[in-house]
Amino acid sequence: MFIYQLPHIMIRILLYQVRALTPDEDITSLGRLLSALPTDVHIGKFLLMATIFRCLDPALTIAATLNSKSPFLTPFGHEEEADRAKSSFQSGSSVFEHSNLT
Repeated sequence: MFIYQLPHIMIRILLYQVRALTPDEDITSLGRLLSALPTDVHIGKFLLMATIFRCLDPALTIAATLNSKSPFLTPFGHEEEADRAKSSFQSGSSVFEHSNLT
């Protein structure tokens, strides 16, 4: 869920928890930095901390993984379409067939 999809009170609480806002709802230095990043505030704070601790390269890999949907999930209501798409990747000799996983 993206931050803009939350109710306003939840957004304030979230921003306060990550120290992007003060208790008086003034934006902090961290909040200014987070506002410039096109990502979730938690992932943004993670990336900023990784920069400080000089471990940004592995953190970017982790952040990219956390920010993307699993390719193994089937979208609700589109099960048949997903099954057709999955079947296009099947080969008769594969050990990792969908039927073996369920």
